Amino acid sequence: MASRASVIKAEQDEIEDQTQLSFQDTMWLRSFYLGPETAIDYFALSPFYDRTSNNELCRMQGLTDHVAAMQTMTGIEYVVEELPPETDELPEPGAPPQPRHLMVIKKQYRKSKTQAEVRGVYYIMDGTIYQAPSALALITSRLQKAAFMLSESFAALRALPAHNARGAYDWPWNAEAAAAAAKHGGAAAAVAATAQSQAALSAVRAGADAILLQLVSRYARSEGEGGAAAVAAAAATLRAEMPPPPADGGGGGGAGDMQQ
Repeated sequence: MASRASVIKAEQDEIEDQTQLSFQDTMWLRSFYLGPETAIDYFALSPFYDRTSNNELCRMQGLTDHVAAMQTMTGIEYVVEELPPETDELPEPGAPPQPRHLMVIKKQYRKSKTQAEVRGVYYIMDGTIYQAPSALALITSRLQKAAFMLSESFAALRALPAHNARGAYDWPWNAEAAAAAAKHGGAAAAVAATAQSQAALSAVRAGADAILLQLVSRYARSEGEGGAAAVAAAAATLRAEMPPPPADGGGGGGAGDMQQ
């Protein structure tokens, strides 16, 4: 015996996906008022309408109260969803009714007088009829879009860092910030961004100086002059691979400030 989940999925698969379609009858809109009372009549002109529905049966029989009549039937029916007013202003006495900008129509399968199962949702926006996507289709689309954006972001990030001989990665954020500032903020902003970049570089160089001095001091005591000389040579090689200090010479020690 098939489970209820499989039955529901089979019923959903039978619903034709018409989310790429839209319908508008300008001649009808010019001749008649479009509101909750006439929404089904206008919807019946669209390709979304099922000619075998209970609504069509009531129209063929000339019944006036379709809602009451369809509650005694079983099968496909269309009903207008009640929505709150679009404005808080009350219409003036004797004024013609104002057309609504949005109306929602539900396609449902009526099983009994009190039980009906929704099969689809349509909406009329300013006279144009659309089929609303299902929650599954909407979530799937949002997740696919988010996954695509994340993939593009990781691809862009992978192209930014540059591996150097120190076993670390350089991220050219400061250079990009200076270029963006020069493009959008003028020369003053570019100078400020460049100064910030130089200050950050000086701080890094100062930290590297302190680490190298500690290594030289430690190995000089434990291994004598030979160990100190080897560490000093390695330190000189590493310092040579670092970026040059700022042109103004400010902030942090330069290559010649290290004492052994």
